[in-house]
Amino acid sequence: MSPDAAAPGPLAATAAGRWVWKHRYGLSLLYIPAFIAYFLTTEHRERAHETSVRCALDDKIPFREEWILAYGAWFPYLLGFAGWLYANDKDRAEYKRAYYHLVAGMTITLVIYELWPNRQDLQPASYPRENLFTEVVRRLQAFDSQSNVCPSLHVFTTLCVNDALQTSKLLKHPEVVRPASWLLTGVISASTCFLKQHSVLDGVAAAGLFAALKYAPRLLGRRPRTGR
Repeated sequence: MSPDAAAPGPLAATAAGRWVWKHRYGLSLLYIPAFIAYFLTTEHRERAHETSVRCALDDKIPFREEWILAYGAWFPYLLGFAGWLYANDKDRAEYKRAYYHLVAGMTITLVIYELWPNRQDLQPASYPRENLFTEVVRRLQAFDSQSNVCPSLHVFTTLCVNDALQTSKLLKHPEVVRPASWLLTGVISASTCFLKQHSVLDGVAAAGLFAALKYAPRLLGRRPRTGR
């Protein structure tokens, strides 16, 4: 159904309903501030018990402050993709598919954080080097609590953006964008471990959640709806 199609059923009966239908895709973006607001309330909430997520591989990965460059690339990668897709996907088919993966996974992750409070204890007590990158990491980790780490939202959302770009028909230069996106996905995900923001297990859990959302509809014989 075209984004400009007439409002269905009860929404067509009132001016407010028709307005909501006309602006439904813009209104769908309200999930983002709602998610951020709720997530921040969980970040600094006192919990009786939080499971520490850790594995032996984490101890073999050194802390390297230079990876803050890759970690920070997540912000323009995600926001740039969202702006580009919203501006270019005129029939909203690809927008709805990406929205389904992102919103479903982010919501499930919040539920996991509520039902299974978890944390990581990987950050160094003192930083091995003092430089500009270290100072940026210090400020990041002072703001970002060590709670709510598994699955990693940083990794999950990166995987969603990469998948959308790998399958997009809107790209003008896919031969450049697609390999670059794979490379960026790899370094962003790795950065969470080198900065001790996440355990390897957090990334694995994020990948598992992404795979479940991507392939479960196919295994069940249906795909996420993109027709309206």
